[in-house]
Amino acid sequence: MTSFQKDIFSLIKSALDGSAAEISEDFDWQSALDCGYKSKILPLLYYGAYNSEIKIPADIDTEFQTATIKYLMQNEQQLYEFKCISDRFEEEKIKYVPLKGILQKKLYPKPEMRPMGDIDILIDKSEQYDKIRRIMSELGYIAEKESDHELVWIKNRIMIEL
Repeated sequence: MTSFQKDIFSLIKSALDGSAAEISEDFDWQSALDCGYKSKILPLLYYGAYNSEIKIPADIDTEFQTATIKYLMQNEQQLYEFKCISDRFEEEKIKYVPLKGILQKKLYPKPEMRPMGDIDILIDKSEQYDKIRRIMSELGYIAEKESDHELVWIKNRIMIEL
């Protein structure tokens, strides 16, 4: 494992457990930013540096902050939309199981530390989809794609995969 990789893991650990990260003096913050975007761990790196009181170069710090705030806002939108959908499913007695990221977010100190591109929900398509289609339309979602294994609905850049 390279020194850079160890430093990345140290920042992630700090974000998750609050311990102080120790990174190399020559740590490449631009590469960390690139890695954060590519691997969707940018908020973890930012909070790890913040928890450890590590000074990030000003221009890169601004980008880290902006991206983390973007993830925070996206997270709030996704949680709100999931609550609206799950409330309606409960009202209409729809059987469903939330999957993956929407559940994993609860395991993180801050839910925005677990960015996700969509909300995955397992449904019984054969018995309930007419009701679900009506509910999703009423909530403002537009059917984007249907296949034998997924039904994709979109509303204001929020993607739901049923």
